[in-house]
Parts: sequence; C-alpha cells; structure tokens
Amino acid sequence: MKRIVSFFICVLFLLTAIPVSAQGYSEKGRYMVATDALNLRDRIYDGAVVYQMPYGTVIEVSEITDGWAKGTAKGITGYCSMRYLVYLDGDIGKTSEKGIELIKGFEGFSKYAYWDYSQWTIGYGTKCGENEYPDGITVEEAELLLQKAMERYEMALNSFLGYYDIFLFQNQYDALASLTYNVGASWLKNEESLLRTYLLNGITNYTDEEVLTAFLQYISAGGEVNEGLVQRREKEALCFLDTDHIHSYREEITEEPSCVSSGEALYKCYCGVSYQKTLPRLSHLLSEYFIISEPTKENEGSKIKRCVICGEELVNESIPKLMEDIDESSWYYEGAKYCITHGYISGTDKGLFMPSGKLTREQFVTILARFSGEETEKSNTTPFKDVKPDAWYAKEVIWAYNNGFVKGVGNGESFGVGNNITRQELCVMLYRYASSRLADMGIGADLSVYTDNAQVADWAKKEVSWAVESSLISSTGTGTMTLSPRMTVTRAQAAKIFMSFDIYIFREAQNLLTE
Repeated sequence: MKRIVSFFICVLFLLTAIPVSAQGYSEKGRYMVATDALNLRDRIYDGAVVYQMPYGTVIEVSEITDGWAKGTAKGITGYCSMRYLVYLDGDIGKTSEKGIELIKGFEGFSKYAYWDYSQWTIGYGTKCGENEYPDGITVEEAELLLQKAMERYEMALNSFLGYYDIFLFQNQYDALASLTYNVGASWLKNEESLLRTYLLNGITNYTDEEVLTAFLQYISAGGEVNEGLVQRREKEALCFLDTDHIHSYREEITEEPSCVSSGEALYKCYCGVSYQKTLPRLSHLLSEYFIISEPTKENEGSKIKRCVICGEELVNESIPKLMEDIDESSWYYEGAKYCITHGYISGTDKGLFMPSGKLTREQFVTILARFSGEETEKSNTTPFKDVKPDAWYAKEVIWAYNNGFVKGVGNGESFGVGNNITRQELCVMLYRYASSRLADMGIGADLSVYTDNAQVADWAKKEVSWAVESSLISSTGTGTMTLSPRMTVTRAQAAKIFMSFDIYIFREAQNLLTE
C-alpha cells in the first residue's frame, strides 16, 4: 500500500512540475533561467552585459517593465528579458488568465444548454447533460464549470509534457490548453498528430508555417471543415508562436513548367503579402525504345528513346548483330530477333545464341530482370545459401526475391543455381511478375483436355492454367494434347515465350486503360 501511495505522490509531483515560461507574467518573485544562457544587463534593451546567467539560475525579480525584468542573481542586479524566465512562485503547468480569456473568447457564453455537433454544451463550451441545467446558468457558474473542466485537460497536458520532459513558454502552454479544451486530449496520444510529433522532436526545429499547419489538422466538425475552427486554430497558433501574424502562402501556378522551359508561381498570403518564384524545368519523360532498324547477321540495328513531352531524342543505341547460329527460317526466329533487339537475351560467351541450349533458373531470372527494365542492386548478403553476393546473377536473383517472383526450391534455403528451369517453374515466375503489374489475371484455361495434366504440380496448377489461357505455352505434342510441365526450357523456347509475354503485358495494360 505504501508503494502505491508513493507512486501517486510521485505522479502528482510530475504533474505540478511542468516548466512554463513567465512571458505574460507581471508578478514579482523568484524566476528561473530556462535557456542555455541569459544576459543580465545594466539597462534594458541594449545595456552592457554584467552577468551571463546559465540555465537554472534563480533570479529574484523586483520590477517588470515592457517584458523586461529587473532582478538580482548571484548578488548581481540588472535587467533581462522575461521571455526565457520560468515563474517559480506561481501555479506551474496551469493556463494563465490570458489563456482563459482566449478560451472564453472562442467559446462565447451560453446561458442555456445547446447541441454542439456531438455533445450538449453550456456556459463557455463545457459539456453537460441535455436537461442538467433547465433554468440555465450565470456567468459566474459558467466560469466555475470552465475552471473544473480545465483542471482535467491541464492534468492530461501536464502528464504528457512531464513524461517527455518538454519545456513550454506560457503562451505556448495557453495555446495547447485551448486546443485541448476544444478537441479533447486524444491528440496527445495520436501518433499521426503533427503537433505531437513537433513537440516530441523539439518545436524549435519547425517553421512558423509548419506549426500553423499542425494546428490546422483540427478544423473539422461533423465531418466538414468549419470556418470558425479554422480561425480558432490560427489564433491559437499565433498565441503559441507569440506573434500577430503568420504568413500562410497559397501557391498559384501562373505558368506551368515543362521539360523545355521553366515555370512561374505566385505565392500569396491572405494578408496581401506575396512573392513570385521560378519553377525549375521538368525532367524529360523517357519513352519506350523505338526500333529504327532491326539487326541482321550482317548489320547492327539501332533503337532510340524520345521524350514523350517534347519529342527530343535522348537515347540512341545500337543493337548487336544476330548470332550466326540463328536460323532465319526457324519457328523461333522472330522470338530470338525480338529478344535480342529489346536487350532481353544476349549471346553466350562464344558469341552464339545456342537455340537448343538449356536455360538455367538464374539465366531465366536475369532475362526477366532485363525484361522489367528495373534497376538491380548489389548486396553483401543474399536470401539463398547457394547464391554468392559476387555471382554474376546475384543482383537479379535478389531483385526477383525481393519482389516475390522467386521463393527458392525445397525448403526455400536454396535458389537452385545451375538447375535447368522447367515449363511449370517458368509459368510460376511469369505469373508472379504479371500479377504484380495487372489487376485481373483471368480465370485460366481448362487443363483437363491435356493428357498429362496430372503431372502439373499442385503449386503450379493455377499458373500453368493462366499461361495456357494467355497463349504463352501450348501443347508440346504433334498428335496429342500434352503440356510437358516438367520439360526443361530451351533458349529458343524462352525467346518465343518472352516475345509473347511482352505482347500479353502490353495488351492487358491497354485493356485496363480503356475499361
């Protein structure tokens, strides 16, 4: 029991030990320096410094004039600004009379209860029951109700400030007290509250306009912006910042910038102050490659990229010659030429295409990464134990893993480096890639018409069905309908499939745009 009592005494001490600036105070008495160093001068404003008071110095103030205090610290008498003094002999962590008047001015007095969006209210905005005061209340009674209500809100505010050891000047405290009285104390716990974030990070790290924006988070009533709340939040922000006006600029684009010219914008505050600003040129927006000339075995091809806004040619690249072992009369010729032209597939280290060569899992993922056009990055670690960080395919495997296109083989610890990719594995990887770009993947084809449909692994049925429906793969038999899901994929087959896949992605994306 003693420990519980001690705990509450400790909490009570914290709640009454919130440092609040003395700015706005006119009482004589003991004050504390609440800044790193405060100069004590031989006269107000521009007097010579007679003593530099460090943080925590107690000064006995005997006279206050125009925001300047005459006092004695360490036996030295002089003048200093009241702005950085904390009043020690008064009620610390309490709304000042000026703050109370601010709240009363916002709320206005109502003798009788009225419905205020979500609750019955009376007096100076104090919550009440519908029939709690049938004869109404007097101004004096309203002030007592306000005082009691403020004690609850001040306790919540003080608890927050004390827990996080946040120092406030009196004007800042008054502004927060007014806000809390109006919107409740829930903002003190809401991590999405800008004001809470700014207080935790140090309010001096933010501009006046950012502080105003933080107050303006609370301007809605009944789900709509309330102009009265906008004005109240602005005045609370002015009180918090101890200023008469905060410039709040609205941007008006007078000339839109483009990739060939800069723009102009007018920034205007509602008080009439304005300024102009030049907006920088926009970056060029690159198009896809335009094929200027296709490659042959004898000659290189060329491709360019233009800006889709201004049409300027920005990229001009050559396309390597077709490899000598590509048969121009073969079924795979168009696919091979397409993938070489678009940079998806390159030759082997011997400069050959090797159409009958088997395609490994890492080779396929490398082609898929090129197909995507996305950047791949090196890493000191990889998600698979058989993929070394310095391997030529490591970046592409990491890219595919991070995007959810590959998950490894077996228990997922290994990628399966060196394993030839099967038709069903290819379908799974392409399906995962396509589903990351497209919203509708279709219902898939009926696989029961294929004689070997039972050979399709359970983990690949949906993906193989999709690939058949999308015309990426078809029967491998000449007289029978066969899928051959476990057959390994050749480089020629991969080239044909990637050409079809490119057409499929483009077609489906166009369909989405026209729906």
